[in-house]
Amino acid sequence: MQEDESYFEELSERLQSNYYKTRRGAIEELVELDEPGWDVVSLLLHALRDEDEEVRGVAIYELGEINDLRAFEPLKTSLLDRSFHNRASAVIALSKFGEVALKPLLEALGDETSIVLETIARVISEAGLSGINALITVLYSPDKPRQRDAAFCLSTIRNPIIIEPLRQILLDKTQDDEVRYWSVIALEQFDKAKVSL
Repeated sequence: MQEDESYFEELSERLQSNYYKTRRGAIEELVELDEPGWDVVSLLLHALRDEDEEVRGVAIYELGEINDLRAFEPLKTSLLDRSFHNRASAVIALSKFGEVALKPLLEALGDETSIVLETIARVISEAGLSGINALITVLYSPDKPRQRDAAFCLSTIRNPIIIEPLRQILLDKTQDDEVRYWSVIALEQFDKAKVSL
């Protein structure tokens, strides 16, 4: 037991190293060993504030795997990480919390990076009808960037439930051109629903 505690302290100290590879390695070892009594989650939460994007990325991934409720709010904050890779990882990590993650994921629409939006679309699609219906609701939002991103996300989803709301968007000539464009792309995936602008 004493040996385990001293090793935990050593790994905790390595998380304070000046070298990001040492910090990243310490995180990976902590998670791999995860001895009873070790507060791995607290150390991972601390690592979310690391200056190095790889260290933050490993922490985001591992927190998603552990799926501890203490990580939910900090992972929501990671949706704003400087690294788009880490933002996409935060989407995946949050998705492991189930339907409670839908709201922050929908709020993340507006990200300027397509990989993040594609990840949101995939995760929402995997959430089933509740996720798709939530995305359709955003499609009618007055917030044009989020509305555009909702249309983009819907263009990646292969579920006929999206056909009628997208047709309604196309019929509304006041809609933003980009929203209408992504609606066309989404509808073209269905043979019976081919439309043009």
